[in-house]
Amino acid sequence: MENSHFIKLLEYGEKVALDGVNFETVTDWAIQEEIIPGRGETSHDDARNFLRDQFFECFENSSGSTKNIWSLKTEYYFRLIEFRELQESRIASKQANRNSFIAIGISIFALVCTVLVSYMQLTGSVKISPAQIKEVVNSNNLPVSGAVAIDSKQLQVLVDAIKSSNKAVERGAQKTARPSP
Repeated sequence: MENSHFIKLLEYGEKVALDGVNFETVTDWAIQEEIIPGRGETSHDDARNFLRDQFFECFENSSGSTKNIWSLKTEYYFRLIEFRELQESRIASKQANRNSFIAIGISIFALVCTVLVSYMQLTGSVKISPAQIKEVVNSNNLPVSGAVAIDSKQLQVLVDAIKSSNKAVERGAQKTARPSP
């Protein structure tokens, strides 16, 4: 974003700082920076009058000098600082917006991955071997509330049911793996 003529004038006043400046020097600077048209152009006088109004609003005459030296008023120096801080905060705000969009995108990606993994787990087959069942049942590391007693007949029925379930899953997998004639 290009700074307005007013901001450029304040920046010029900051640049000359305590050395000060007179209106003719500011006029020459404004023509060089193409803020106002050059001398001899039709709109030069109107633009110069407008520049003069801004100059006398923003600059004050140094009372300690016998020369006609003007320097930037403190009030306008602080306005320039506030303007720069506003520009910096806009840039930081845009960066924060970009970062938040990236974070939202990562969150959506993680959500989609979670849904896909959950779906795959729900639709996939689970094989449990009899050794795994025995290990879980006989494990002493699991805290069990109340007495859980499984005798060998009940355990054998459970193992047989799991074996038949595993065979059915294997048959289904073999049917889907074979190409149909």
